[in-house]
Amino acid sequence: MYYNNISAVSYATEYALSPNNKFVYMKPYGKIGGDCASFLSQCLLAGGSRMQYSDLPWFYQSISSSPYYKCPINWSVASSLYWFLMNNSTRSNYGPKGKLLNDISELTLGDLIFFQNSNKKIFHGSIVTSFDGEGTPLISQHTYNGLNVHIRSEYFKDTIYYVRIFI
Repeated sequence: MYYNNISAVSYATEYALSPNNKFVYMKPYGKIGGDCASFLSQCLLAGGSRMQYSDLPWFYQSISSSPYYKCPINWSVASSLYWFLMNNSTRSNYGPKGKLLNDISELTLGDLIFFQNSNKKIFHGSIVTSFDGEGTPLISQHTYNGLNVHIRSEYFKDTIYYVRIFI
């Protein structure tokens, strides 16, 4: 099994501006939270990642005939999704895995970018869905819904993590 980055990007570009109604859109609460990690998890799922229910759980489950759902924090919170990807890469579990890249120039379609603030907290994530004429990655994301946009200057807080995805 391999990560189909083209399928992940196709999903991202289809649902970046108009979220998939098969998943609950996690609206921000004040200045916190949002749907960025859930959107990335959906993209990873579309790219062939299998849900994982034990050890390090990563899954989404609708509760039939209701607006409710179940998912672990690894699915729905940017810092936890980053942690999950890094830790899952050291195990033989199902689900997506991540490898930290050294530089923005190493990114390819379907890779993820995580942003850390000055408090050392990863607060947002996005997926690389295209490149501009200069070779700069363009991202798609939720919470601040965007399709093939440049990285916003307000995301340059402290650290940006570039993550290659594999299964």
